Amino acid sequence: MRKDWKLQDLYPQTFEQNITTESFLPIFYCGRLESNLKTCCFNHNVGLPVKNERDLPIFDYELEIIDILKIKKMLWVKKATGLGITELILRWIIFQALTNPQLKNSQVCIVTAPRLELAISLIDRINKIFPSEDHKATSTTINGVKIEAFPSHHLDTMRGLPNPKIIFLDEADFFPQNMQKEAIAISERYIAKSNPHIILVSTPNMPNGLFDKIEKDKNSLYYKLFLPYTVGLGKIFTESEIENARLSASFEREYNLKYGTNEGNIFPYTLVDDITESYNLALGNNQKILAIDPAYSNSKFAIVGGEKRDGIVYVTHCETIPFASPTAMAENISTLAETYPTVLVDSAGTGLITDLTLKGVDVSKVVFAKSLNDMTINASRMVKEKTVRINPAFNDLIADLKAVRFNEKAHPDKKLIDFDLGDAFLMLCYGFNSVKKTGAFNLGK
Repeated sequence: MRKDWKLQDLYPQTFEQNITTESFLPIFYCGRLESNLKTCCFNHNVGLPVKNERDLPIFDYELEIIDILKIKKMLWVKKATGLGITELILRWIIFQALTNPQLKNSQVCIVTAPRLELAISLIDRINKIFPSEDHKATSTTINGVKIEAFPSHHLDTMRGLPNPKIIFLDEADFFPQNMQKEAIAISERYIAKSNPHIILVSTPNMPNGLFDKIEKDKNSLYYKLFLPYTVGLGKIFTESEIENARLSASFEREYNLKYGTNEGNIFPYTLVDDITESYNLALGNNQKILAIDPAYSNSKFAIVGGEKRDGIVYVTHCETIPFASPTAMAENISTLAETYPTVLVDSAGTGLITDLTLKGVDVSKVVFAKSLNDMTINASRMVKEKTVRINPAFNDLIADLKAVRFNEKAHPDKKLIDFDLGDAFLMLCYGFNSVKKTGAFNLGK
């Protein structure tokens, strides 16, 4: 049943004030594609969205977002490209500025990827929908509400705002990792101060990035909405448009909400699937190795353990620990070392190596500067030859391997993804293939 979305639906406590304007009624969308009266709703007043020179209605999946924003302040939307969600949020921002008295003399922040041109383009889109005389390159003011766009690498001026009421992070999963953390931190610091709507919208990018972490967080502050291409089929997308899109290698990511699909080139996607299988994680009496990638600055502590059974390495332990205490990690690893007698640690973790040695753990140091190239080639070969297996329970490791790409030095590129588990996996595979007959390791020491 079609529903008219009226101001009393959105803000029942303030509707008694009879808020209105001379040019349109305070209804976001009347529910009709065609209307003879521009005063029927906001969207007919400013003009409906357009695709290929054809007016489009506000679709049901878009009205679901409007419905959610009535009752939820924190919204996370993982969406297919081309659904018109950015356009919808910009229209909703304008509508709120014009009709919601709680936004009077407030600020709206729009955070974009680190390119000034993107910030300018979103303000231009707002100005085309609702022209304002008070319009600048990266800001516009509507009904006393200042709407400003901030590239994600210039967020300092967003810190000290007096009363932000809406914060919209557009394509947030594509911000560089350090900027993702800063953008979220700055946005959420206003929760107690001005209680804004915080809206995160993005097509998925890489595994273990901002959106993936929020999606997995059972205690997340955000209401989560998933919008694959199927919600727009027969509406904003035609069947032929989707068939053409399927020809792209990035279809699963751009349209079907898969993180990093077909992105990696060190461990091909299909080969990682080939070595992923269920098996018994209980340890036997075979050779066992534990590989440790200590945490540095923003990285996580990564631990991967494995056992070699009939010539095949089976990953039997896999975990990451954020904000790990060095003392607690040394205690944890010394306990694991009771069942994994061979322990490999990145040589850069000198403090951890010292702590483990004092606890009686026999540690072998792995010098990444000398061994990374060989470790990468070895792990890639083992995956290709299917001499290693990964349990589907270790989905973070699987995602790392599928997503990682070579950098200019033919090493794993860590600019786009955290590869902490991947580094531990490289050490593990190399460890099993570096034992000489004497039992010593050749790990670049």
